[in-house]
Amino acid sequence: GMGDLLNSVTPKMYQGELIKAAGGKLVSEDLGDTYWVKVSPEQMQVYNPEVILLAADSRFTPADWYADTSYSNLTAIKNEEVYLFPSTIDYWDTPSPTACLALVWLANQLHPELVPADVVEGYVTDYYSTFFGVDVTMESLGITLK
Repeated sequence: GMGDLLNSVTPKMYQGELIKAAGGKLVSEDLGDTYWVKVSPEQMQVYNPEVILLAADSRFTPADWYADTSYSNLTAIKNEEVYLFPSTIDYWDTPSPTACLALVWLANQLHPELVPADVVEGYVTDYYSTFFGVDVTMESLGITLK
């Protein structure tokens, strides 16, 4: 069910560090010494996140969030700031070398004035070219930049 939308990372998780490093603030900062936590719908309203990030392997999409009317008053939903971590080749939101790309991608989503799209695109294309010998486009990776 849609209740699974409310599984949240905690500060103890790698993704929490990634969000902070990209200039974001984790709404679930108060959640203690654990990993995934199921947040209640009421708590989600209290958190009222400005941005919602979905794990790369999530079975939900931003469209699922926008379609669920019980969350339509959240700032992130109103402003259409729900994002799925890339990519079509490998997951960027796991502790792996590719995580460096997640950092610049997320920084662009949160602060496009500081990390413009062309900078992200440069890092991403260089990375896949250098380490995998493949040419990629943002489209082929399923990535939209700001």
